[in-house]
Amino acid sequence: MERLGKKKFKIPYTMTLLFGLMLICAILTYVAPTGKYDYITNSDGVSVIDPNSYHTVERNPTSPMDFMLAVPKGIQRQVTIFCMILCTLGGVQILNESKAIDAGILAIIRKHRKAELPAIIGLSILYGVIGLTAGWTIEFTPFVPITISVVRAMGYDDLLGASIVILPGACGWTSGVINIYSTALAQSFAGLPIFSGLWLRLISFFIFMAIAMVFIIAYSRKYKRENPGAGDLDSPEIMALEFNLRRKLMLIWNGFALIYMAYGTTLSGWGMNHVSGWWIIVVIVSGFIMNMGLSDTFQSFIRGLQSIVGPAFNIGFAAGILIILQEGNLLDSTVHGLSNLLASAPKPLVGVMVMLVTMVFEVFIASVQGKVVTIIPLLAPLAETIGINRQVIVLAFIFGDGFPNWIYPTAAVCVAALGAGKIQWGRWAKFIWKPMLALHVAAALIVAIAQMINYT
Repeated sequence: MERLGKKKFKIPYTMTLLFGLMLICAILTYVAPTGKYDYITNSDGVSVIDPNSYHTVERNPTSPMDFMLAVPKGIQRQVTIFCMILCTLGGVQILNESKAIDAGILAIIRKHRKAELPAIIGLSILYGVIGLTAGWTIEFTPFVPITISVVRAMGYDDLLGASIVILPGACGWTSGVINIYSTALAQSFAGLPIFSGLWLRLISFFIFMAIAMVFIIAYSRKYKRENPGAGDLDSPEIMALEFNLRRKLMLIWNGFALIYMAYGTTLSGWGMNHVSGWWIIVVIVSGFIMNMGLSDTFQSFIRGLQSIVGPAFNIGFAAGILIILQEGNLLDSTVHGLSNLLASAPKPLVGVMVMLVTMVFEVFIASVQGKVVTIIPLLAPLAETIGINRQVIVLAFIFGDGFPNWIYPTAAVCVAALGAGKIQWGRWAKFIWKPMLALHVAAALIVAIAQMINYT
């Protein structure tokens, strides 16, 4: 007889998790120790923490009104990211509705029936190299729905499509080989030559990519074994999907759009507002190519917005957590407590502990720049007092900052990517936790080895 009242555990909806974290942080403002660091201006003119200035301050508990305003304030603080996500996904919608990607992939596969696995491997390597060289994170957002469309045309599911973008992209970013946003900034604050110690980070990239590729290939094969009828290229519906001139032009135009966006963000100093505006231009030209009037074009754009508004709001909730901690004087006291923990940690574990501390701060401070100015000025002097090379501290920091961006529900990168692919965080976490665990373990082992060999 079936037992009544017993329910299977279900991972809460992303916004529910974030709201719960906000509530916990608000409660902590009434009971947790509060304190502040003073900030000083370094030689580069950047305001950073003075590691010797921590002092207790008066408690400022979060009132009901403060709690109510946290999410709107969070959206205001992250408005450029919020806008970029909306415009990008609205822009991609018309490409998806045109079926240009599906028709193009099917045209290739009809001619080369065994090209599926090479295509998956090739796309994975491409995204890994982009993450390595261009330092993309949230810029990968439009590629998620596009790649999902590609793999669906080959008979796979949305989880494979998302993982082809996210896992290699995460490997490229996290390895930090020539990453100007994490490695260069952290090394600058730690007083190290920019991009010094490159050799170990390059080795790390290949190790991370090997782990990611094993998972992606294994999952793709497993999916086809369990779904042998998926992607029937001879079905009437598939056969009717013609790769006509308009669809060819649509692919050419959107390919150019992505390349131009890459040029703008990497070489021309584009910010998120530039990307947002560019995607509106892409939408208008795409509508013209598909022979749609402006009204139909913008209706397609709005349909894309409707699919992403909910996930995009998660960014406001995540930013609200940070606002509560800052206004409640808890952020600096958390930093102080963790720095004391590091100071008392066994010396062989300090590097790994730095990585773990950075992972904790990823929950509260999404931007790598924010973590650099908060953590590195504390950790660099701490490293010297306990005899740890600063290069090891930086390596541990960039590894701890990296992979969580693509699995934490508080990370704007994760929210944007999953929202673009219309994938719930709980489903994604259940799917991706094993390769992410393997990647984190590999990163921790590399940091431990780096400390053992006095990596410089």
